[in-house]
Amino acid sequence: MAVTVYRPSYQVTLTKMVKRSGEGVAERYSGADRQVDLTPYLSEGGAIKIAKSIYEPAGAFTIAFADQLDGPTQDSLYARIEPMDMIEIRGSRTPHTFSGSKLPLIMRGFVSTVRRSESMGQDGTPQRSIVVIGQDSGKLFQIHRLFWESIAQNPNAPILDRFRLQAATGIEAAYLPVSEAMKQLVERVLNVRIDQMAAFAERAVPKVRVRGTVQQGIVSLNLIAPFQGAYWNLVETMADRPWNEVFIEDEEDAPVLIFRPAPFKDIRGEFIIPGAADPGTVELDASHVVSLDVARSDERVANFYWVPPGSSMLDSGLAVNAASIASGAPFDSSYGNNKPELYGLRKMESNSNLLPESIGGLPTSLPPAEQDRAVADTIQWHIARALLLRNMNRDNSALEDGSAVLQGSEKIKPGRFMRLTRGDLVAEAYITKVTHSIAPLDGWTTQITLDRGMGFLERLHMAGAPFWREGRHGPYG
Repeated sequence: MAVTVYRPSYQVTLTKMVKRSGEGVAERYSGADRQVDLTPYLSEGGAIKIAKSIYEPAGAFTIAFADQLDGPTQDSLYARIEPMDMIEIRGSRTPHTFSGSKLPLIMRGFVSTVRRSESMGQDGTPQRSIVVIGQDSGKLFQIHRLFWESIAQNPNAPILDRFRLQAATGIEAAYLPVSEAMKQLVERVLNVRIDQMAAFAERAVPKVRVRGTVQQGIVSLNLIAPFQGAYWNLVETMADRPWNEVFIEDEEDAPVLIFRPAPFKDIRGEFIIPGAADPGTVELDASHVVSLDVARSDERVANFYWVPPGSSMLDSGLAVNAASIASGAPFDSSYGNNKPELYGLRKMESNSNLLPESIGGLPTSLPPAEQDRAVADTIQWHIARALLLRNMNRDNSALEDGSAVLQGSEKIKPGRFMRLTRGDLVAEAYITKVTHSIAPLDGWTTQITLDRGMGFLERLHMAGAPFWREGRHGPYG
């Protein structure tokens, strides 16, 4: 039986972003190369770990390697690596397919911590290591913040003007389609900060692009103000989870903020949210699996779904509450996978920060002649949101979640479906988190977190023998 042998290739590059002009411990190395290839240092004991989740503000990386003499400076690399320097991590399981071009980009980010540790081994020799920790471009959404003291810099401005979120960000004060509001936040706020940061660096910092495909809902910063905190908190507020999802994905030319309807499927395999599109699928064979652990649970079962009025502020919620209950929309009492008789009466509640496109603003802020229609449209928005919440969660007792450890690959990314094939049997799940563990001399494995799995428990065990006994050649082969 033929055994496939892989020779993965990796590349880690440090780009100096911090200029030295009279201060800083590394100023004496300011004349050295601005780009350092860290790959040769990833020898025995070296390791790379990369983690990315669609539910976290930023992905993270950790790079560990033995402390060796840096040729150009004749000093430890610890003296040259500084917070906010840029790191690029590339790799491929099949590097021969990229001959003559760059390896695929796995993560681009910024250093947060650099640590050097030293100890004495049992044989009396010193053991020195360097660990570099950082985050991807999502870090920029977290370090740039808005707080009152930073807004109130002009003592002559009226206090209400100084505290206006629109004045601080430059985003239009009008009600905007939510994808447009997200685009303005990135282009008029975050990318301006990136330009300011790049002025102190010696390399252009890639600006964040927005890929917004959410078509439902409008938002105004009038509903969000007063606001203080990291810009990512503003992103999350406008994102309107769980109906939509938002996360950063690194592409070759720039990081991309992906803002899209959640691509969840029902048990028939149909997308639930209007406008949701196929995010792509990672095709895997059972021979790629090191371990698989999935389960069904009644933990997330619900049969009463509630979307309170939130930003619409309709009569303190009484209008929405009365209309929702009268319509019967919150109750889901006759569906087999969440029957109250079996699972108990359970409530699931989620807030919506958006308003329907048809009204153009808060019902109470519109002319009296338009208010009745706006109130009716807003009530229907909350009822429709509750129905979508129901459709996303009514099969939670039948769907599976869990994790898997796989043969490492740059193709495995969060925000994709995984389709696992074993002979004629196929199972599918949504990937929400990916963790690459790379030991350059030992191998590469990828751990994934799975959600909304369909068919794993039935299909992978139908054929009798456990899947790992049938022709698997090890995690790296």
